[in-house]
Amino acid sequence: MAFFDDIGKKLSTAAGAVADKTKELTEVAKLNNEISKSEKKVRNLYEEIGKIFFEQEKYNTDGPVYQQCNAILAEQQKVLELTKKIEAIKNDGVTVSAPAAPPVETTAKPQNTERTCPNCGYSEAEEDFCTQCGAELVQEGEFIEIK
Repeated sequence: MAFFDDIGKKLSTAAGAVADKTKELTEVAKLNNEISKSEKKVRNLYEEIGKIFFEQEKYNTDGPVYQQCNAILAEQQKVLELTKKIEAIKNDGVTVSAPAAPPVETTAKPQNTERTCPNCGYSEAEEDFCTQCGAELVQEGEFIEIK
């Protein structure tokens, strides 16, 4: 009988250790989730600051980030042209060229408003970029600024 009592105690000790480890892992997972949420908020705030700074500095030829602003404007133009090509392909090969109009000022994004991907049509409320294809999301009537 002592043999079975000894096995029972060992199993009980092992089960307690497993329960403790499970509790520990659950707590760590919760904390890691909170860390991820906070890091995402920080990234979003950095992005907002960057957009504000971009809007202020994009045409400042003496500014410290003029080259980067020009690169952003060029990439936005490229995205617009590629989006038009996708639309043309989807519309049975009708060629649509990018407009040669002056830059359109972007409007501020209202909080908690659904945005639609111009590339794939997917809609999201919280993100600025489509989680399906990576394109910048726009609201109805909102435009990507081009130069």
